Amino acid sequence: MGKRPRSGPIPCLSARGSDVYVVWVSKDSTSQVYLAESHDSGNTWSNQVIPTTYGSNYRYMYPTVSIAPTGVVHISYYRMDENTKKIEVLYRTYENGVFSDEVLVDTWTNNNSFIGDYATIVADDWGNISIGYTTENPTDNAMFATYSIPIDITDVWNSSVNGTVASGEDLIVNAKITSGSALQNVILYYRFENDSNYSKISMNLLSGDVFNGTWTANISTAGHSGKLYFYVYADDGRGKSAVSDEYSVDVVSTLEIFPAVLVAIPAAVILRKLRYPSIF
Repeated sequence: MGKRPRSGPIPCLSARGSDVYVVWVSKDSTSQVYLAESHDSGNTWSNQVIPTTYGSNYRYMYPTVSIAPTGVVHISYYRMDENTKKIEVLYRTYENGVFSDEVLVDTWTNNNSFIGDYATIVADDWGNISIGYTTENPTDNAMFATYSIPIDITDVWNSSVNGTVASGEDLIVNAKITSGSALQNVILYYRFENDSNYSKISMNLLSGDVFNGTWTANISTAGHSGKLYFYVYADDGRGKSAVSDEYSVDVVSTLEIFPAVLVAIPAAVILRKLRYPSIF
């Protein structure tokens, strides 16, 4: 069986603005990965153990950390089973005090005493997560794993009432969009049922930011009736894009929404008016 690889505390730091995160491993027999965070440029800190569900026969090594522009913290580290010498490269995120589940990046069995401490993780400004690590393969031991955070249009809603909007009123369309990279274009495409082509409107940021925000645009229905179809498109200007499902509402005249009400005037009222016109 292989010997235990070198695994000192080896802290790693990442900072964006006044936010600073540090990860390291304990050097005692109860191996743990720790995370410390500061939101005032390192003046005050809070520490916590990164949660694990494995027993004391597991050793953690070489944690690395990187903060994305979205504020999400990305973490990777090694874990080794001291009994079987199985090594795993693991990845997870930390956001708003919550750790995601672990994601397995790679695994192998350690047969040598040294696997290298060349581990890193980088969350760049374009939504790409890159993890570098080393294995025991003597001819190909420098490994590189990447994950690209997609653009996700998580919700689209509008101002129609029960799927209906009065002709002449604007239909307000909102979209909730998350992205690992800054959005460059958010566009609302629409057409009325007699149109052969879609028209488009740029959507404006209503709340949040270009990484996680709500976008809005208005469609004028003046002079139109029938079905109105629309969908949302978003891209980051660097090759990533997303398209929502297509939605529809009914554009109807005001009379269709509020039909005329005929009021029958009782005969007695008519006779009273004829006999006593001054009281009306």
